[in-house]
Amino acid sequence: MSFEKVNLRCFALDCRGVLLDFVPDVQEITKFGDPMRSFRVYFLFEKQLSPDSLDQPYVIQYRYEADDPYPNLGKRGEASTVTRWQGDAEDMILAIGFPRAKLKPQPRHSDIWGRAPDQLRELDYHLDAGEKLVQSEEIPLTDFITCMDLDHPPERYFLVGRRARNVKPGQTFGLVIE
Repeated sequence: MSFEKVNLRCFALDCRGVLLDFVPDVQEITKFGDPMRSFRVYFLFEKQLSPDSLDQPYVIQYRYEADDPYPNLGKRGEASTVTRWQGDAEDMILAIGFPRAKLKPQPRHSDIWGRAPDQLRELDYHLDAGEKLVQSEEIPLTDFITCMDLDHPPERYFLVGRRARNVKPGQTFGLVIE
């Protein structure tokens, strides 16, 4: 499947709610032999954004649809993560809606941070060179539900969100759902 079919939607706002001009650039970074394709999305801004800008903080969001990014969901644990590769981020949120129909009646989720290497292998999760897992915190549904843009009523999803603060390049946070 080509990347164009994933329905990528992106936006960026300054603290006043003004849309920032940018061009998204998508690069495939799938490693040879990986069963799933991986992509990196870059936001190329018209105006340089810096920590000294008066229009801080910025909100940058993207959403996409994939065939089935969690093929083992409901059968065994699955991981969902976000990695910061360039620049620092004061606050990052990962929010995801898993279809309840694929899950056990009482699914569990936890921070991926602190998982032992053998536990990560069981999830088919591999750290890249220079990548480090960092701790995150669960956030209430009310902090992210409004930006989810769900196709179905919320009760059809198991919704979970995690937040990491002061994220540096090479740091990854996320969750495991079982």
